[in-house]
Amino acid sequence: MKKLIKPLIVFIFGIFIGYYICNTNSIKNIFTNTYKAFQIGVYTNLDTANTYSSMYKDSIIIKDNELYRVYAAILKNQSNIENMSNYLTSKNIDFYLKEIEITNKETQKLINEYENLMTNNNEVVFLEINKMIINKYKESL
Repeated sequence: MKKLIKPLIVFIFGIFIGYYICNTNSIKNIFTNTYKAFQIGVYTNLDTANTYSSMYKDSIIIKDNELYRVYAAILKNQSNIENMSNYLTSKNIDFYLKEIEITNKETQKLINEYENLMTNNNEVVFLEINKMIINKYKESL
């Protein structure tokens, strides 16, 4: 009986740890198609969106029904989201983190691969990879 108590305690502890890990947002985020778009403007007029987009040269304009949304980045990795937030804040660029869904599996795969390259890189490389990500996203629409 004593030989069963220790494995049983370890087993129960493992269940609790597994449950906790699987229910945290960071783990859920890996298996979803939800991304964070750094929206720096939303307009009803394309000319106005183009004018504002030119102030942040690496942004893209996405038509969403009757609106034109200006995105500076589209990311999923929490570390990259924090780095981009810090960068935009340091440049005095206001933004809104908008959750978007990307259903195209190939686009998801590319963004995830690019984001892996972004992590722990210098600012120049980080911004160049970000430019590639948002352009791939725009191409996929």
